[in-house]
Amino acid sequence: MAHRNLNQQQRAAYNAQHHQHQQQSQQQAPQQKDESVLLCTSGYDRQIRFWEAPTGICNRQISTGDSQVNVLIISPDKKYLAAGGNPNIKLYQLQPFSREPIQTFEGHTNNVISIGFPIHQKWLFSASEDGTIKIWDKRSGVCQRDKTIRDKKTFVNCAVLHPNQGEIICCDQSGSISIYDIAADKIRTSWKPEGKNIPIRSVTVSSDASMVIAANNRGTCYVYKPTTLLNNNNNNNNNNDEQKVSIPSSS
Repeated sequence: MAHRNLNQQQRAAYNAQHHQHQQQSQQQAPQQKDESVLLCTSGYDRQIRFWEAPTGICNRQISTGDSQVNVLIISPDKKYLAAGGNPNIKLYQLQPFSREPIQTFEGHTNNVISIGFPIHQKWLFSASEDGTIKIWDKRSGVCQRDKTIRDKKTFVNCAVLHPNQGEIICCDQSGSISIYDIAADKIRTSWKPEGKNIPIRSVTVSSDASMVIAANNRGTCYVYKPTTLLNNNNNNNNNNDEQKVSIPSSS
């Protein structure tokens, strides 16, 4: 009988310890956030929100104050977040987290629509509806390059950093696609798909640089190979390698 009572006491002690451990785990769980996936959103409400991807819970929020946010980009090491508005860019530190920008980049005169970091993250680039692409020193905030793609009135609609880290591919409202050589500070080549003056809304390049894809505002995508781009100087639009894909509009 004594042996049985001892087992019951041991079992009760074990249950009490187990219950206490569960309570401690639940209390600590909200503090142990999984930062392996960062999801950030923003818009015209002038708020940047950080979401837990597995749960969909918004766990942090930043007020940008004076402008809507047109574009967000996280640095490759996940330590910085750049937010482009009208017309400035704000850089926030994520590790450790700060609600106030550690740097503000001033120089654009219209909406910032694209931002990007190179792998080494010493600088960042931006493109704007003021018709320019700028290269910024991340630490000082000084503009190191200021390139007008066509003219100040022609919006740059999208820009992306080439995998070689030395060129920026952009598209604009005039219907042109251009490749900007950062080191030389000049446009290496520029062309218009099919020679048409239809605004190009978006452009991207594959991670292995094997193709460039551009889309206009009429639902047509154009796919280019590197050999096509090299032979496409001086607005030469006779491209046998240009592939066109039309996207039907939804009813």
